[in-house]
Amino acid sequence: MKHTDNIASYEDLGWIISHSDEGFYALIASSKMQESVVSHYRSGPVAVYDYKEHPDDYRFRDVAVFLEEHPQARTVFLLNMQNALMKPEAVRRLNFSRDMLARTNRNFIFCMTEETFDELNRHAFDFFSFLKLKLRFEDELEETEEKPQTFQIPALPKDLSEGVNPDEGYDPAWPRQRQLTFAIAMMNQAEAMNLKNRYADALQFLEKAIEIREEFLGKNHPETASAYFAKGKTLEKKGKYAEALNLVQKAVDIRENILGKDNPYTVETYNAIGIISRDSGKYDDALKWYQKALDIQERVLGTDHPDTAVTYNNMANAYSRLGQYEEALKCYQKALDIRERVLGTEHPDTAGTYNNIAIVYSDLGQYEEALKWCQKALDVNEHILGTEHSDTAVTYNNMANAYSRLGQYEEALRWYHKALNIKEQVLGTEHPDTATTYNNIALVYYHLGKYEDALKWYHKALNIKERVLGTEHPDTAVTYNNMANAYSRLGQYEEALQWHYKALNIKERVFTEHPEIATTYNNIAVVYSHLGKYEDALKWYQKALNIRERVLGTEHPYTATTYNNIALVYYHLGKYEDALKLYKKALDICERVLGFDHPDTSAIYNNIAKVYGKLGQHEEALKYRLKAKNNTALKN
Repeated sequence: MKHTDNIASYEDLGWIISHSDEGFYALIASSKMQESVVSHYRSGPVAVYDYKEHPDDYRFRDVAVFLEEHPQARTVFLLNMQNALMKPEAVRRLNFSRDMLARTNRNFIFCMTEETFDELNRHAFDFFSFLKLKLRFEDELEETEEKPQTFQIPALPKDLSEGVNPDEGYDPAWPRQRQLTFAIAMMNQAEAMNLKNRYADALQFLEKAIEIREEFLGKNHPETASAYFAKGKTLEKKGKYAEALNLVQKAVDIRENILGKDNPYTVETYNAIGIISRDSGKYDDALKWYQKALDIQERVLGTDHPDTAVTYNNMANAYSRLGQYEEALKCYQKALDIRERVLGTEHPDTAGTYNNIAIVYSDLGQYEEALKWCQKALDVNEHILGTEHSDTAVTYNNMANAYSRLGQYEEALRWYHKALNIKEQVLGTEHPDTATTYNNIALVYYHLGKYEDALKWYHKALNIKERVLGTEHPDTAVTYNNMANAYSRLGQYEEALQWHYKALNIKERVFTEHPEIATTYNNIAVVYSHLGKYEDALKWYQKALNIRERVLGTEHPYTATTYNNIALVYYHLGKYEDALKLYKKALDICERVLGFDHPDTSAIYNNIAKVYGKLGQHEEALKYRLKAKNNTALKN
């Protein structure tokens, strides 16, 4: 007879093979029992790499070659790993190859003895932390052995276009281990739905996983925390930032108490809260969480670890949004130094940092420098990933953005269409990233003065966002805002105001004091200014300024933009002295933060020249016109 303690483990293993798409699992048993167990699962989409047949230390390249030989195998048993992990350097290699194994998107069943498992727990923490489930098998009596039958459970439907039912195939009478394995299946299905941008469906699966884990593990268990975390990340994708923050905070509290503050899963939640805070416009809060993560990573993982580079990257993004571009470049450079040393100059993550640096230079108005960094990223991505990869499309998009800012709109359109071709083929015509490219193409037509063409592309973007993200998502509001700007340029001001107010209703519901709200206040003010309703315009500009000064600070280029816009209203009202004060306030920021040669700085030189002209101070007016002209000549 089979040892009674093995029944649940056999059934769990059968469920994993039938339902899990990817993940790390440990099978802990004697060598003889490992072979007995695996013999029952050799049929089907599995492959077995046996270290008795391949007597060598563990090396990732050996596994990689094996995977290439078995491309259809979704589940791979690495059998008798105790033979491959006898030396400390082999254990270190397994630990270091964790992410490379994970990127193969397979199920790995790591089969080993209890002693080897304990060794990994002590000396391969990075790898060990990725294990989703540990299955233990006791030795069975050979003389009375009854061969176990693989337990077949109906797979969840692959085509879920009709909606989802997390209870399909679920039996509340199942024993505890089966329930928990079903929860893993729910988590995997949720991940699949998230990849398809089907966030509402993903949430249903996650809620089922949470229900099971809360009942069988309790609300303070690390696995329950993982479900809270996954749900929080999904809510973030839906733009539900307050709800997302609440759930991820619950995960933080559990992980800190149970796993400790230095645990990688705890640090993961610190970074996640930082990202949600950033998306909520709380950039200073984001930086505090990133710093918390960084302090631990540098102490525990070291200053040359790829995860440390990720946190530097996140900090750089927050600094960039705060308009602190020099700080952003410092953090990106730290991330780049790590990635070039550890991953090499031909790695996609390194290329990602090149892309991010390019964006900062673009924001600084240094478009030629931005193009150089884009080209570095492009060389890597095309060589490593190919010309049909979504990461390559991101670089095409950034190239287009730089050309657009240079006023080379035809070249920008060419690059945007290259990006679009990839996104439509790889991601599909219903993906939010595809919608973003539609939006970017529309923006080029907007700058070309082809507002009707711009509106056509904005509508294409809007159709996707409303269907996929919903009418209450901040990204949908961005397209409403862009459409309003096009209508404003066409002189259809009432139509423009309607679209701006639609955007504002969403943003004020989703955010509290966010720069995106200030952007809409600013754009509404612009429309009122075009209508000659200058007092109304001033009221809305002041609302925008209040947010920008509090959230972004008085040294941010966006704050300078609002000073400039209020000055323009004073100019139209004939209040030239008031206009001049605010123009110079804006100029002081732009010269310090963006530099003397930035297009925004040049625009303010021109505006100041016009005011001096109205005041009859023609020598001063000429001085500022020459400054603007010299900047234009330098760029040409």
